Amino acid sequence: MKKKHIVLSLIILLGLNTQAQTSLDILLESVIENNKTIKSYTHYANWQKAKAKTGNTPANPELEYGYFPGNSDAIGTKTVIGISQTIAFPTTYIYKRKLAQQSKILANEEFREKTQEILLQTW
Repeated sequence: MKKKHIVLSLIILLGLNTQAQTSLDILLESVIENNKTIKSYTHYANWQKAKAKTGNTPANPELEYGYFPGNSDAIGTKTVIGISQTIAFPTTYIYKRKLAQQSKILANEEFREKTQEILLQTW
């Protein structure tokens, strides 16, 4: 009879412990969803990631067009079209891509750190 009471009380205690953990998880998820500071850090991290992507491609090509009417019928008209593209040395783009990846990682880590600070204050 005592064994049944002990086993039953252990089951009840373990059940209460599990339920408390679940309610803590729900609380922390609620804080993450509703906290304005965490939302602002989310937008800031996304902005930093987008900023890291800019400037990693060559500049837009330039188009030139010239129309030169001739002075006489024998020469005719002359049309000139020019397209130019400015590019950097190829390794420049490799290093820019690596820098962008590191910036994204840094933005993610900063976001996780700030979120953890807020969640610790909640605890």
